[in-house]
Amino acid sequence: MSELASRLEQAVRRHHVVGAVAGVSDRGERTVAAAGFADVDTRRELTPDTVLRAASVTKTMVATATVLATRADAGALDRPVLEWLPAARSTWRASPRVTLRHMLSHTSGLHRIDPAVLGGLGEGDDALTGAVAVIGARGQAFRPGFAWEYCNPGFWLAGAVLSAVQEKPFEDALREVVFDPAGMGRTGFVLADDAARGHRDGAVVTAVYERARRPSGGVCTTAADVLSFGEFLLADPDLLARLGTPVAWSRFGTRYGLGLNLAGSMVFHDGDLDGYKARLLLAPAHGYAAVVLADDAGAAPVIDDVLGPELRRATGAGLPWLRPSRLPVAGYATARLAMARAAAAAGRR
Repeated sequence: MSELASRLEQAVRRHHVVGAVAGVSDRGERTVAAAGFADVDTRRELTPDTVLRAASVTKTMVATATVLATRADAGALDRPVLEWLPAARSTWRASPRVTLRHMLSHTSGLHRIDPAVLGGLGEGDDALTGAVAVIGARGQAFRPGFAWEYCNPGFWLAGAVLSAVQEKPFEDALREVVFDPAGMGRTGFVLADDAARGHRDGAVVTAVYERARRPSGGVCTTAADVLSFGEFLLADPDLLARLGTPVAWSRFGTRYGLGLNLAGSMVFHDGDLDGYKARLLLAPAHGYAAVVLADDAGAAPVIDDVLGPELRRATGAGLPWLRPSRLPVAGYATARLAMARAAAAAGRR
């Protein structure tokens, strides 16, 4: 048994988590391990090849695809979204100044929207187009670029832009631009019968995931495929630099780029959705990528227990999301958001 496998097994048992799969790529040398169950009711075991939800790690993939698809156009990220989605103009009540950079960095100032609203849009190829209309009609919560607020609708819009640029449904566009080039052969958007079920408090969680939400958290994948994605980013320093250019201080207590939290020389992103937890971590200077995908909403301590020692062994550094310096940064971002809302309430958008 590898050290990673032993550490994962101990962490899953210690924290009474249903299961998790962890993977590390250290300068291209990979280790993947699994512990626990894919389904607590049937006692079906997790394996390194089990498919789980990546949740909001999807955002990093969508940001990557959007940057790649528009890479030849130097001004693409700062072009108003309506230039990409002209059909939305007739019902658009949000700011005409919202750009791809705003959307991919959670600085769009768009209203957050209850995902249940998207249920009526159906599961057809036009679901994302319907989401664009819903988002645009809600108007603006605060001025674009003024503050950071986690905003799934911004990524729904980014998914629609990617679809428009590639002239195909969002899912096919993401596969063409990222999944296939990165060698992510087991990655998709539908949980098959042999995938891991989500769990919360030791019980199975069954939840609907509307098609129009997919750009913000719909990817279903394996730890090995996420490592392939991490290696894909590490192999393209220019791409990683574009994604990792700071845009705003976040309420996570980090700088935030495009679909990535930035912490010193490392970048990462979390996923938290319907009984699943995920985290992708990259240390580019060390050629290091790590991932944990868990089928339990309470798996955050497992992620820390597994990735902490692994990261220190490979880089000598501690986990970037546990740094005390996060607190004042989060406070600043929160104050900035309050200012943005106050200005909007006073009619200054």
